[in-house]
Amino acid sequence: MKKLHSEKTYEIRKLLIELVEREEIAEGDQLPSEAALAVRFGVSRNTIRELLVQMETEGLVLRNHGIGTFLRRAPKRHGTYQSFPQLIAESGRTPSVELLGPIESVPTQSIIDELSASRKNAIMKVERVLSADGMPVAYVVDHLPARVLEQIEEWGSFTGDMVALIGEAVGDTRFTQNVSINALCADEQLAAKLLMKVGEPVIHVHTLMQTMTMAPVAVTDSFLRPGELPLEYLGTIRVTPNG
Repeated sequence: MKKLHSEKTYEIRKLLIELVEREEIAEGDQLPSEAALAVRFGVSRNTIRELLVQMETEGLVLRNHGIGTFLRRAPKRHGTYQSFPQLIAESGRTPSVELLGPIESVPTQSIIDELSASRKNAIMKVERVLSADGMPVAYVVDHLPARVLEQIEEWGSFTGDMVALIGEAVGDTRFTQNVSINALCADEQLAAKLLMKVGEPVIHVHTLMQTMTMAPVAVTDSFLRPGELPLEYLGTIRVTPNG
């Protein structure tokens, strides 16, 4: 499936979200036709069609050929990205992070391919355990290209928000994410990291993060205690700088 990452389609998506909010289009309501949206936003019908196809893959709309496009759930604005520490704080708990790394790693061939690395030693690993009120809720393993890590100057003030840290390092504030989510049983390593029993269920989130020009900057595996942190996938995330 072709993904849309251009600045133009990002702006059209933002306008469509504003339209949904302004006209109070509810879940299950029909959206204006492709032709009407194309006229309203001043773009081609192909641009609108491709955007709606992408939004359908994200579960935001339902397209019925010959009938129309319907809102399945209201999309959030790109710019509402929240890190795990922020989500913990919003739940009324105090976040903390234990950082391990960067350390050398022996990445799998899959990670090498995802990061488009020419050699294994061009990839480094960072591990972190995020806690809420002292209780571990997430164990996260990041694989980053050495070219990205070399641009990170300060780890001492790291709060656990790897996306913001990478954004500062590469000078970018907008990224795309390819995400897969599944459930698994905790092995001895995960049980030790998350203070769980071996065999208890764990949520596994695998993420490939790329810049808007499709340059890969991180492959992340997050292992979460069920029910602790909300998960919602957005194809594009935008990091708002502090201050």
